[in-house]
Amino acid sequence: MTDRARNTIISWAVASVLAIAVFCFSFFFRGLTFKYASDACFFAAVVCLAWPVFVWTYRSGVFDTLNYAMVSLVYSFKRHSPKPYADAYSYKEVQKDKRERSKPVLYPYWIYAGVMLTLAILFLVLFYNVQ
Repeated sequence: MTDRARNTIISWAVASVLAIAVFCFSFFFRGLTFKYASDACFFAAVVCLAWPVFVWTYRSGVFDTLNYAMVSLVYSFKRHSPKPYADAYSYKEVQKDKRERSKPVLYPYWIYAGVMLTLAILFLVLFYNVQ
């Protein structure tokens, strides 16, 4: 199995668990009506849409300087251990190379968000038409 296939399977599994868990926590603790089913599906869709945005933000290098500061801080307390990176620029370049080699698989999150949004609209229509 290639790394891309493994990452795809992991992304599908995480997206499934994320969507189902958010739906279950939102739906089963509030009530078993179409209104709450619509709310739970919409909330799950928002979470499934937000997850890739957070991943993209992190992988774009926004936090590289902060991560370098944390790595440098940890290594400053270790005696007689060489620093793994000469400066922040070299750390940023290494991280950029790592990001280019392993691209995240984000389309399962978009698909689950679309399915959950469709279900939210369906439950909302049912709520207003079946009373």
